[in-house]
Amino acid sequence: MKDKKVQLFATIVFIMNLLLAILSLFDTSIFKHVFLIVSYLAIMFAFLIYIVAKYIQSRNNGR
Repeated sequence: MKDKKVQLFATIVFIMNLLLAILSLFDTSIFKHVFLIVSYLAIMFAFLIYIVAKYIQSRNNGR
């Protein structure tokens, strides 16, 4: 149950940041760099959460 929730969260964050990255491509202002940095950080954070959740799940299944 928890793994599905984390997977959903990671997917939502990924889609949101994909949209932000696309939006920032058309934006020529200073915000472009901020959007890209935030988007990369959020994607990395989402993948980190996903990897940790997978690790915890595999540890719990091993018992």
